[in-house]
Amino acid sequence: MADISLARRLVAAIAHASWIVVGFGAVWLPLIFWLLFRKDAFVRPHAKQALAWQILSIVFVGVVGVGVVLAGLADTDMQTAAIILCVAIVPTVIFPFIGTVKALAKEPYGYPLVKKLVEDVAP
Repeated sequence: MADISLARRLVAAIAHASWIVVGFGAVWLPLIFWLLFRKDAFVRPHAKQALAWQILSIVFVGVVGVGVVLAGLADTDMQTAAIILCVAIVPTVIFPFIGTVKALAKEPYGYPLVKKLVEDVAP
């Protein structure tokens, strides 16, 4: 890939790592970066992937969280439900970390489950 400035790599990395700064489901920074850098061939795909992943993470962890609450209301094993919630959270943390590292290394990155969808749907 052509010479990619440190500033552009940092913007792409921050798009992936935004959940650390803003918390779970941090869609605002990737959305802003995607809109501001629409013509940047490096930042745009990173921000777009991060945005899609954060939205998927909100839905996924929300659904699992509701399941855990319902399991608690049904007097089932809360310890198992809590473990399931923790396991569900792991990919929402690990994949953005990988994207951050890839952006800093000037490499493209696509999240599992959303890569193809994002490439096909949004410009």
